Amino acid sequence: MPRGDSSGHDGVVTTTRLAAAEKSLPGETLADKWAFVQQVGLDGIELAGTRALLGRADELARARDAGVVVSSAVAGTGTFLGDPDPERRRAAIDDLKGLLTIVGLAGGVGVVAPHSFGIASLRMPPFTAPVPREVARTNLVEALREVAEHAAERHVMVLLEPLNRYEDWLLNTLDDAASAIDEVDSPGVGLVADTFHMSIEEASLGEALRRNARHLVHLQLADSNRLEPGAGHLDWREVLTTLDDLGYDGWLAMECRLSDDPARVLCSMRLTVGGRAPSTCWWPRSPGWSPSWCSGSSRRCHGECRPNWSTCRTSSTGAGPRTTPARCA
Repeated sequence: MPRGDSSGHDGVVTTTRLAAAEKSLPGETLADKWAFVQQVGLDGIELAGTRALLGRADELARARDAGVVVSSAVAGTGTFLGDPDPERRRAAIDDLKGLLTIVGLAGGVGVVAPHSFGIASLRMPPFTAPVPREVARTNLVEALREVAEHAAERHVMVLLEPLNRYEDWLLNTLDDAASAIDEVDSPGVGLVADTFHMSIEEASLGEALRRNARHLVHLQLADSNRLEPGAGHLDWREVLTTLDDLGYDGWLAMECRLSDDPARVLCSMRLTVGGRAPSTCWWPRSPGWSPSWCSGSSRRCHGECRPNWSTCRTSSTGAGPRTTPARCA
């Protein structure tokens, strides 16, 4: 596991590779977004895998040459490998192949894709599956084998994501997805764990991650309310300690809404989930709001919570002189 200069929140040490969702970042161009990502101390960008991404090959190749780091993409074409309709399922396979090719050009690890989203749920009306479970499983495995072969040829992966019981009816837990990956048996498919869905479906997030570590390639971070880590009631110590114990060296991608201005929230993520601190953290403090690291002598970043602005500058070891720019005084 890459330690870098990492020392995580409350002493938990975790991966230094933290990515933000493209759609959550300010800036008109990918270069603008990358400049912002670097400023707040993150390491990469997870792309929005809409059909528009299929036409961005030249842009992404230029961005890669310029040093922009892409972690992955999230499929968002509106087509799904588990669609019971053969024509729509064929379209999903073709869409995903195109996204995998693009992400390969951008240098990403792969494309996050679920079995389906919003097609059916056994926990919501009409409480029935569109096809028998055995048929759905066969359809998924066949589709995965085809796209996994395409992915492996391009040195990327289909990142299979289980969704919670209200959003999908076949793959809800890490065990469910890992079982399908076992059957496909291809280096072109791996497992993504999304902590929001896990908070609904898993009895223990740590135990689920340990059971399925053999397939774990990618993590998406969101708290119990789909906001950023620390904004809900998830036990992040359990998650991060487990990842460290497993030697996880993949990406942690912020697949969540942000509760505040991106500069404030994303800057704080380095201190919430671990890794190197950004060179400069800043936030306009609102009444009653105080980031977690501003209380307690053991907290990282040693920043002072000022009435107006606070800036904490750290060295690579997480300690160093604090400075307050003129605009913040």
